[in-house]
Order: sequence, then structure tokens, then C-alpha cells
Amino acid sequence: MTTQTSQAEKVRAEEAERSYEADVERQSSTVPEQSLPKPVPTQRKSTRVRRPPNRFDDYVMHQVVPCPVDSKMEAATSLMGSGILNTMDAETVHRILAAIFNK
Repeated sequence: MTTQTSQAEKVRAEEAERSYEADVERQSSTVPEQSLPKPVPTQRKSTRVRRPPNRFDDYVMHQVVPCPVDSKMEAATSLMGSGILNTMDAETVHRILAAIFNK
């Protein structure tokens, strides 16, 4: 009788295990997919070192644009900036400026 009881217990245990697996499977299939959080993709970033192409290596660009210099204006500006014209009388200043601009 013990063999029959042990076999019956084995059969019951197997049935219980099958029913448990079926319950777990049913529960997992009834979970709506919308309730699961969707994975957020991470942004990929290149590890490559970036630099300008080799064809730009010999190119030189100057920011300063040369403009023509008027030597007469430069001379008059330096005289006025120095303040020496303030110490002279009007006639002398007039002659100096006329000499600079009439050349």
C-alpha cells in the first residue's frame, strides 16, 4: 500500500506543478503590454577625434585688411594730438597746416 500511496502522491505533485505552471503562464499572458515601461534608447556618441581636413592646413586667412594711409592726415593728426598747435598763434598754425596739405 505504501507504493500505491507514494505513486499517488507523485501523480498529485506532478498535477499540482503543471497547474501552477499553467497559472503562471496565464497570469503573464494577461498582463497588458502598455503597462510595461518602454525602454528609452540612449543617444550614441562618436569617439572619433574630429579635426579639419588636411586640405585646409596650408590656408591662412588674415583678419586685418590693409587700407591706404594718407600721410598728410597722419601728420596733421599727430600734430593736433601732441598739443603743440595749442601753444602757437593762429597764423603759425595756419602756415604749418597749409604747408602739410599743399605739398
